[in-house]
Amino acid sequence: MNYIEKLSFNKIQHNTKRLHFCLFKCRHKGQISAMLLLGGVDCTGPHIFTVGPYGSVNKAPFATMGCAFTSLVKGALAVFEDCFRPNMTEEDAKLLVRDAISAGIMNDLGSGSNVDLCVIRKNGTEYIRPFESSNYKCERQGKYKYPEGTTTIVKEQTINLDLVEETVQQMEVAQ
Repeated sequence: MNYIEKLSFNKIQHNTKRLHFCLFKCRHKGQISAMLLLGGVDCTGPHIFTVGPYGSVNKAPFATMGCAFTSLVKGALAVFEDCFRPNMTEEDAKLLVRDAISAGIMNDLGSGSNVDLCVIRKNGTEYIRPFESSNYKCERQGKYKYPEGTTTIVKEQTINLDLVEETVQQMEVAQ
């Protein structure tokens, strides 16, 4: 296989994989839903695609995805829109992704605290876990133990509860 045929073959493979995924979702008539960020490098350079929950595929220079349009996605997208530049160095791109993920984490504190990266190059993939931790735990500055009696108890009441009835119902599940 000569070089030109190999270039064409890689492009065909890439498009075939995208088509296969879309057909797989269509075959299941909407019963399977997934949101994907699909990235890779081929003979024409790096690419990133978003595959929406209903099978739409978009190519973009950068992308963020999440559940609906949460504050996590909004924070990350704002950083990308503000700081993304074409032809960034790998180190600059890592820092941009770190800042975007950190912005998302700070806007949605239930999303975790570590920034993990996956760097895709022509010669392989590198997982960096963790690249950085966003939420730092600090040392306590003072003592938070208070002596007994510091807080005045205004009223104290104890209520004993008896179990009157207990029922168990089986949940319906789809087959």
